[in-house]
Amino acid sequence: MPCKETYEDENDCILKTCSNAFDTTSCNESCQFLVDSTNTKPGSCPIDKKSQILSECKASCSKDSDCENIQKCCTIGCSRICKKPKMKDARLLPIPNNIVVVERKRKRSAVVRWVMKGLTRNHTNTNSNIYVIQWKWGLEDKESKMTQWQTVTMKNKNYAILKHVLSAGRYYIFRVGAVSELGSLGYSNCSNAFKLSKEAKAPSGPTNVTAQVSDYDKYSYEWSYKVTWIPPHSDLPVKEYHLSYWESDVVTPDMMRSDQQKRSLTDTDGSDEMKLEERNKVTIIIPNFSTKAEISKLKCDKNYIIEIYGTSESSEGLLKGDVSTILIKTNKDEREREAFSYVPHHIPVTISNNQIVKSFKAEIGSPYFEVGSLHTSISWEDHPLCSPVKRSFLVKVSSISCESEMIKLTTSDCSISVGDLKFDCEYEVEVREQRMLKNVLKNTFYTYSCNEVNGMTDEMCESYEKNGIVCLQKSSNSMSCSWGIRKMRTSSETLVGYRINLSSRNAPSNLSILPPSQRSIIFKDLSNKTAYLLKIQCVTSQGLGEEMESVFQTNDYVDDSSDTVPILELPLSSSSSLAGRCSTFALIISLMSIL
Repeated sequence: MPCKETYEDENDCILKTCSNAFDTTSCNESCQFLVDSTNTKPGSCPIDKKSQILSECKASCSKDSDCENIQKCCTIGCSRICKKPKMKDARLLPIPNNIVVVERKRKRSAVVRWVMKGLTRNHTNTNSNIYVIQWKWGLEDKESKMTQWQTVTMKNKNYAILKHVLSAGRYYIFRVGAVSELGSLGYSNCSNAFKLSKEAKAPSGPTNVTAQVSDYDKYSYEWSYKVTWIPPHSDLPVKEYHLSYWESDVVTPDMMRSDQQKRSLTDTDGSDEMKLEERNKVTIIIPNFSTKAEISKLKCDKNYIIEIYGTSESSEGLLKGDVSTILIKTNKDEREREAFSYVPHHIPVTISNNQIVKSFKAEIGSPYFEVGSLHTSISWEDHPLCSPVKRSFLVKVSSISCESEMIKLTTSDCSISVGDLKFDCEYEVEVREQRMLKNVLKNTFYTYSCNEVNGMTDEMCESYEKNGIVCLQKSSNSMSCSWGIRKMRTSSETLVGYRINLSSRNAPSNLSILPPSQRSIIFKDLSNKTAYLLKIQCVTSQGLGEEMESVFQTNDYVDDSSDTVPILELPLSSSSSLAGRCSTFALIISLMSIL
């Protein structure tokens, strides 16, 4: 029964819930019941003779479902407003009371109990009674400083066990509403403030901290860098980030590892040398919704330390999180541009004694979006194994920091294009020669966020994140659209093709069927400055599958294809296997050559 969602009407309920239901008839009846129960709530509108007739007519509601909680849409004079109704139906469940919250022995779990007084046999002779549990939470035990009411769970018993949903350091209050098929009398009074005995931990260190060249001032001979990171894990919301950077003469891995250790707000560094270096430290405060910052006025051919950590507010005061540190060395001039990355889980490659390491060049192309997914290319054409003799290479790409299936590809060439990558994710790539079982390269690389990929706009990224479709205008009257791979509902289900439906207000629908291997289409002869609705639906062996929708508009077309990004060649050798040679495009990758 689809009782956990809110729907605009019966059709909305059926489309969202019943398309994949086992018993569609019962699901449709449930949708009808839910819509009817909210459109007409129990009780009657109060008759208050003392209330003043409104001087102006207004319509705050048109039906009961427009009103909050148990309020009904009542007519007063010429106006329609929401009012608390009179409840005379004895069949309605009584309001729960005595809400008690008790922490369980297991970590981060609690049980919420309540008492139902005045229950009759008519109340209990049904299986349709539901208890709706809601909470508010905040960093203080004052309700005025807490969030809005949120539904946590629904039960058919007079208690609820909450597992893995409570966070340390937060205060919670609960309320319970008893609902039957006839309606509800409303929610109970809220419980006393509850807090887990376990104290909140400070945020961990931000991950994937990366500094990349953004600009060079040839008049002042100073560099600017863009620093990006992934938010840390934190029991409490991150209040802000503190980013500091300063010039340093110390460039050792041991110093970097020591800077990763957790420090409290009162920690001081006993090193006089470090204190001397930090006298010119610059600190920037970044709001919690941002994960990037710009640092500037860095001198040429100098070493800089960059530190960043998050802070959280708790009932005990301000918590300072773990510090993440990276070192960069600015270039001598603007011709060299490298990216330096903090890699907390870098996996070095072990070279056996019987393997000969030789230098070769790896050509890394900037990432590009094509046929509904993010692609990049890797080339090792100067490797000794790339001889005139045809060989077979196995390429494995596995995700480290995001959920994605391993990509396995084979090629007889010394280059390959890898697709179906995720944005803002860390990957490990491994290339092996299959006949001789020789390792060619193995290391990690990163992809940037969607709007940092060349050619991707904010609108395209928003469309891809929402429905998996990206449309790019090719001319004033043509549009190219592509979409990602859709997962099947069951292992036995197979993809037959795609059903494409394009429509607009001024033209009839254009329906076409594409084979399963084709995930892109070009629409021609479109009207200029016109909005179109694109619907893409999977056709499977079990019928029609999930439908995707996207809206695009044709505009005056300006060709900007001349703005291309060149390919960067990176020289690799055994001495630089862990040096972190990186591309300044959307991939940050270092490769090790192994023969």
